[in-house]
Amino acid sequence: MITKWKSKRKVILVCFCFACILGLVISGYISNAISKPYCEKQMTLVLVNRVSTRGFCYLRVGDNNSNTTEVALQSIGASYSLIKTDPHLSQSYPWIAMDINSIIPFFLRIDHAWEREAEIGGGGTIWYFCFFGTARPLGQTKTFVT
Repeated sequence: MITKWKSKRKVILVCFCFACILGLVISGYISNAISKPYCEKQMTLVLVNRVSTRGFCYLRVGDNNSNTTEVALQSIGASYSLIKTDPHLSQSYPWIAMDINSIIPFFLRIDHAWEREAEIGGGGTIWYFCFFGTARPLGQTKTFVT
């Protein structure tokens, strides 16, 4: 009788731990979804200020998150035009591009690129810690300069 109770208790404990971990992962992705618009707006503001003094830029169509980036550009009051081709081929400057990924619960990764003029630009990856609407930049990786 005692052995059955101990084994049953272990099963209950394992199930409880699994449920807690699963709940934490799900809440992390929900937190990312809530914080994503804020992070995107902040990054869009930084990029537009980097590339243009007039508040105008081109947005590369075809990037994974170009629709949500359009919303972010509208929310900061920037004027923009969409370009469908490679900006280097069409000589469309200044341009920005962003791609936001939610790979890890509670962390967002923003891959970004910008160019003010030919051969004057840069980009990289910025990581944010997100907690249900608040987001703090953690650091930047994969920085490049043209």
